[in-house]
Amino acid sequence: MGDDEAPLFEGTDEEIAAAKKIQAMHRGRAARANVEKLKADRQAAKEEAEAAAKSLKLAEETAMLAAETERELGEITGTEDEQQAAVKLQAMQRGRKARARVAELKAQKLAAEAAAAAAEARTEEAEVSASTAGAAEEEVSFEGTEEEHEAAAKLQAVQRGRAARAKLRAERAAAAAKVAEVEAQMAQTDAAEAIHFEGTEEEQSAAVKLQSNFRGHMARREVAAERARAAA
Repeated sequence: MGDDEAPLFEGTDEEIAAAKKIQAMHRGRAARANVEKLKADRQAAKEEAEAAAKSLKLAEETAMLAAETERELGEITGTEDEQQAAVKLQAMQRGRKARARVAELKAQKLAAEAAAAAAEARTEEAEVSASTAGAAEEEVSFEGTEEEHEAAAKLQAVQRGRAARAKLRAERAAAAAKVAEVEAQMAQTDAAEAIHFEGTEEEQSAAVKLQSNFRGHMARREVAAERARAAA
């Protein structure tokens, strides 16, 4: 008998058996309570991952809009060179920022999914512990047949397998989240780099004015797109 299982008092065989039964029941209740808490944590992590996925979808739509604008501006003809350059410059900047935002939200989504996977792994592990505690609790309560013991052992093996697979999924999700985080940092750096417009002072002034007008145009376009999505 291990030290952790030693009775706290000297008594008859019946008293010691009763004490062991109480201890087993206490461990079983504690293990089941821990499972319930981890299930709640798992649900919260799942909801956070779903919210991150929705945010990513909206950002991807914005990035697609920016890419479409870039393509449209690439076909502009019949205007002065500096005007074309200014408008294209603004489109390039918006495209970079939109792509950086997508990368950022993708990293957040994968981080949330990794947290959800970790919560799942903790829950599976806790269920294995609870099952083990439950088996110990039942062992002091009654003697089962050989078939019943074999069935219990098989169930525990299945639970251990599920826990191992959940742990592996959590590790892979964490690795994917780390890669996405690095990619997001690179995209942010790319978006922060200045896109220089070379020209005379008058041309640069015209570029600034056109950029301001273009920002207003794109802002109104985004508002219209948001309203359309809300009405859908």
